[in-house]
Amino acid sequence: MKIMKRTSFILLAIIASIVTKAQVNDVNPVPFVDTKKLYHSWTPNVMVGKQTFPENTPQIKGCSFAVWPDHVGNGITEKDVHHRVFPAMQTLAQKMWGGSDTAMSYDVFVEHSKAIGEGPGLNMLGKIKGRDSLVLNYKKVLQFKGGKTFVPTPLKGIGYGYTVAFSIKPDKNNADNAILFSSPDAVVKLKQQTTGKLGFSRENYDYNFKYEVPAGQWTHIVITGDNKGTSLYVNGTLVEKLEGNRNVFANGKSIAKVQTLFFPLQFIGDKNNAFKGYLKDTKVFNRVLSKDKITLLAKEELKKGKPPIKPK
Repeated sequence: MKIMKRTSFILLAIIASIVTKAQVNDVNPVPFVDTKKLYHSWTPNVMVGKQTFPENTPQIKGCSFAVWPDHVGNGITEKDVHHRVFPAMQTLAQKMWGGSDTAMSYDVFVEHSKAIGEGPGLNMLGKIKGRDSLVLNYKKVLQFKGGKTFVPTPLKGIGYGYTVAFSIKPDKNNADNAILFSSPDAVVKLKQQTTGKLGFSRENYDYNFKYEVPAGQWTHIVITGDNKGTSLYVNGTLVEKLEGNRNVFANGKSIAKVQTLFFPLQFIGDKNNAFKGYLKDTKVFNRVLSKDKITLLAKEELKKGKPPIKPK
């Protein structure tokens, strides 16, 4: 390939051979770019295939890359794509600045990169920090009357991994799609569509657990989430883990189905379709608690007995 010797000529190297495609497939339903390989083996002067230019070629001004999350039905959301791409973006930034200079070891680079945010005012990863892992503790007993009934929280949502715990006493005859937690990113529903079961919806994907919250009594609920899936615990016992499922098409072919949840916390309840009933002791942790700790948490809540009902 002949390069024109003009200062106005800009050449963008397209990353292809070194970067693993960030898409859901049969082998690995939660793929990430191999950033260690990227750090040690790629520089902006490496083009598609085996074409390589001198690292200081003046016509090479930078590089670009693309993400193709184009498998309809795989459950991947914008949050999932960002979660997978961000570490690669950090590595590319380092490589486009330093080129083949790897005097800093990859492990040291990774540790330093953890301290670098996404940009001023941005938190698309939903990282929430606190004095300890408990980042929200809302002890009040709240009454929800359906429709526009909601309580705002300081958090818009929390990203992977997390634990959200609460106790709930729904009224009888709640409507389909009655909402417990909501934000622009997702909603958690007492009744997912016509199933009558606890579930969640985000970006036109609707999922439900194999569990129906009983009306007229207190139940302790824990939902945990990471970049692989979402789990439900009831009164300290694991009910279901939405992970590793597949979406089967009419022609018999199938692809992995990601059932993750960037947990919505902007509102307890909803501005349009809140559930009817009571909810108390909402706790949010910025890590996935162990099964033993979830069981202990449930025992502590259930030990309190039935709390007095305090109208909002």
